[in-house]
Amino acid sequence: MPIAIWSDEYSVQIKDIDDQHRGLVVLINSLYDAMQAGKSREELGELLGSLVDHTEFHFHTEERLFRVIAYKGGPEHVAEHTRLIDQVHELQLNYESGQTVLTLEVMKFLRTWFTDHITGMDKRAARHLAGHGVR
Repeated sequence: MPIAIWSDEYSVQIKDIDDQHRGLVVLINSLYDAMQAGKSREELGELLGSLVDHTEFHFHTEERLFRVIAYKGGPEHVAEHTRLIDQVHELQLNYESGQTVLTLEVMKFLRTWFTDHITGMDKRAARHLAGHGVR
């Protein structure tokens, strides 16, 4: 059973952003499924790395759009991205060093920061982007 489920509630009505968000849901669920199935540390580490890479790519996509339209909320949003990416980098580093294991609590954290960020900051930014013709 997936830990994160995509719903229209998460749609920001911008195709590229929604597609990337869906990809993050897939990666979160793949990591959760692998954890539940007892996959090796190496396999889990690779999935965690993919999640980190996709998150960074996604954040760069959003930040590029912010610059193109000079989004006034951009600096606050980018600061949130920085905070979130720092958290997942720390998780990845701690996992790779053996200080952290992937648990249900870790997976809930990943799901929560994803859903909270989309329903909060991303929705606000999307309204501004849509006002500038970004679809």
